[in-house]
Amino acid sequence: MVLRTGKAFTHVVYVHDRCGPSEVVPMGPDFAPGAPADGYDMTMTAAIVDHGGAALPVLVAETVSKAYIANDGPGELTDIVTSHLLGRGFTLVSRLRQAPPKAPEWGGVLLLGQGSAGEDGLMILDPGGERFFAGTVDLPDGWLTQAARYGWAVLYVGNAGLAGL
Repeated sequence: MVLRTGKAFTHVVYVHDRCGPSEVVPMGPDFAPGAPADGYDMTMTAAIVDHGGAALPVLVAETVSKAYIANDGPGELTDIVTSHLLGRGFTLVSRLRQAPPKAPEWGGVLLLGQGSAGEDGLMILDPGGERFFAGTVDLPDGWLTQAARYGWAVLYVGNAGLAGL
């Protein structure tokens, strides 16, 4: 792990032990992590999850590189992506089987079989038209049927191994 620190932020990057050593790197005062719309590298997992008897199409996004801002002193950290999403209509939920309220004006475009190896592509735009995610996603059987049925998908974003849950 590489931990970059500054006066108002902490940026964590996970590395393989063969790729680089774990270290803490103090950064200069002019360094700041990018905003999510600057293209955070994310993984996206698609699933169908039972939400109180309704099988909903779900997307789970996780940032590869984690970035935090220090609030109210060194002990209080805020995840930059979480802060970005809460400011754009997302709601905190305490469990994956709890469907959050719809976040207005978010949009997604699914590009079936358009990747270089024939994989499915996905682009998600925030209400301001900024790209939140662009990449590939592996859709499980029945996901498209459920997405067509509802006309939307639940998007969870987090940094705690959500895709594995």
